Amino acid sequence: EYLEDDSEPTVKVRLAQCLPKSDKMEFIIQKAVELGAVSIQPVNSENCVVKYTADKQAKRVERWQKIAHEAAKQCKRAAVPTVEPIITLKELLSRVDEDETVLFCYEAEDGRTLRQALKTHQAEKYTVLIGPEGGFSPEEARLCQEMGAHPVSLGSRILRTETASLAALTMV
Repeated sequence: EYLEDDSEPTVKVRLAQCLPKSDKMEFIIQKAVELGAVSIQPVNSENCVVKYTADKQAKRVERWQKIAHEAAKQCKRAAVPTVEPIITLKELLSRVDEDETVLFCYEAEDGRTLRQALKTHQAEKYTVLIGPEGGFSPEEARLCQEMGAHPVSLGSRILRTETASLAALTMV
């Protein structure tokens, strides 16, 4: 008997996560897969404390992909999300598809919540951009807006990067 698999979300969400310290990225990837992210894009931004050599980057991405595979298996996902190679913020913004809406969670945004942005910018594909522990620099926030990303607030509290990614994915 053929059974339809409906475990994949109808809205495609890519998590663009700026590199956090220590092993937080492993936790973020595991939970993002469980929450239905279609891919995880590690991003190197100005306030990222972690700096990887090219060799170390490749090893990290390979490890993160294994974590994504295990998480997908555990939660019985039909598809294993891809963990992309680490890129810069500018590279990420220049590679956005025309039918994709980029929402960047910005602690200095006080005018529009993620919920309001989702009502205004209804799409089938989203990229949710989460900053590093130090947040986005003002220049990076300006770059995001200039390149068409929509700044959103996750509320009145400043969340840890690993909490912000999970909260945003859940809301979308």
